[in-house]
Amino acid sequence: MQIANLEMQKINRQKMFLFSKLRKFFKNKFCLAQGFSLAELLVVIGIIAILGAVGLPIIKSFQSSFKLTAAARDLVVNLRSVQQATVAEQVDYGLRFSFANNSYQVLKFSTTTQEILSKTLPIDVFLYQISGFTNEEVVFNVLGAVRESGTVVIKNNQGSTKTIEVRPSGFVKIQ
Repeated sequence: MQIANLEMQKINRQKMFLFSKLRKFFKNKFCLAQGFSLAELLVVIGIIAILGAVGLPIIKSFQSSFKLTAAARDLVVNLRSVQQATVAEQVDYGLRFSFANNSYQVLKFSTTTQEILSKTLPIDVFLYQISGFTNEEVVFNVLGAVRESGTVVIKNNQGSTKTIEVRPSGFVKIQ
């Protein structure tokens, strides 16, 4: 019996030894540090600050471009809405542009001229050139065509432009 006990103790010691060796092996190989040092955190914050400083002007230039595109699309939507209202109500509608206010008004031309909506362009976007329209007005007739075809050019602070073309048939597109 004593021999069996000694054998069991020997086996248990071998198991303990094996487990301790395995524990040390895996602890050294797979255990990560429990945190970051102050130096590591400062380096990461510095890298993020540098990327932000470099990226901010690029983002601002894209923002100006996006404002120009949004203003052009908004103008086209208003032109098409005016065209649809003209055909639906069988009354002439149009847009009048104002360089002084950097805006345009939606007008209804019946017995009197009635202002339906006034829209100011965003701060970084302004009216640059209007050609082909008398009195800077785009007027649609009851068939959906325009009295005069022409173009409206809007520009942003960075010199980029968008041209809105209105064809004689009433087709409106951004170039």
